[in-house]
Amino acid sequence: MREPRGESLQFKAVLPWIGLVLFLSALPYIAAWISTPVDKQFVGALVNPDDFPSYLSAMRQGAAGSWIFHFTYSPEPWQPRVMMAPYLLLGKVAGLFGGSFTVWYHAA
Repeated sequence: MREPRGESLQFKAVLPWIGLVLFLSALPYIAAWISTPVDKQFVGALVNPDDFPSYLSAMRQGAAGSWIFHFTYSPEPWQPRVMMAPYLLLGKVAGLFGGSFTVWYHAA
């Protein structure tokens, strides 16, 4: 039979490595944010930057209390729908605790 204390110690030994991997995975985003020219703004996405504003829009709508997504980036008429639920929910959390939607997105 294993001693539970030993498993806890194993997890504690791995925890710094988990933190290091998370930090290293954030470095490209930090570098892009720091190197953004003064007259520009880094949107927060290196992968799929065309869709990222839609995710932020859904988070803003969720923070405002909506559970229905309104697609605001289309010139065509568009019926609001129940979709983008993870982003609406994340927006509700971000609205509750405050802070940047981009930071909440990356933290999630």
